[in-house]
Amino acid sequence: GIWFHGCKRKNTIISIWATYSGVGRILGGLLPAIFADGPWGYSYVMSSSLILIAVILVFLFLVPYPDYINVQLDKSKTVDGEKKRRAKGIKIWRALLIPGVIEFALTFFFNKSVYYTFLFWLPYLIRNTVIGGVSYQSSLSAIFSILFDIGSIFGVVIGGLVADRIHSYSLICVVYLYTGAILIYVYSVVSSIHLAANLTCLFFLGFTVNGTHALILSCVSIDLGRNKRITKENT
Repeated sequence: GIWFHGCKRKNTIISIWATYSGVGRILGGLLPAIFADGPWGYSYVMSSSLILIAVILVFLFLVPYPDYINVQLDKSKTVDGEKKRRAKGIKIWRALLIPGVIEFALTFFFNKSVYYTFLFWLPYLIRNTVIGGVSYQSSLSAIFSILFDIGSIFGVVIGGLVADRIHSYSLICVVYLYTGAILIYVYSVVSSIHLAANLTCLFFLGFTVNGTHALILSCVSIDLGRNKRITKENT
């Protein structure tokens, strides 16, 4: 928000940043899959090592404010002004009165329930489903479930691209959620018929369900947090 406020491609840039969760889940799914049928404890060692490397990189190279490297994007967005706005804040009931907050909060609540259902149960579901007459072991089930996260990466990036053109998050979320609801039913019907049908549905389910989740979590929340009501009360 600080770096790209006012940029015409702001939503595209933020949506690309938001793919971090999908990439993290892919790595988090691959590592246990590699060690699922062997020394599974090593998956924790690998995950911890990657987290440590990421923490070191963030500590050494992340620049929180443009002013820290003498980049002045907007005179009204100085470091002191940003800190002042962050420190003051507003009451929760005033935040609820901001247009779109309650609507997107309810959308996020119900979307997140579906998202977590797939996140925690998908490998188990694939492992315990006979797909085209074949039962797949735990490691392959975990790898197949990664397609759900790959779909989410494409979903949030395309959602950000479209948001920059039509300037409407609600329309994108409505299309994603209605399509996702239909796909959940389709998946329940075709998931056991053929592996290709199962994986294709998984990809597009990730595109719609996870795409909505990541879009609200990134682009929508940043825009709501910069609403004029908040900036007026903190000036």
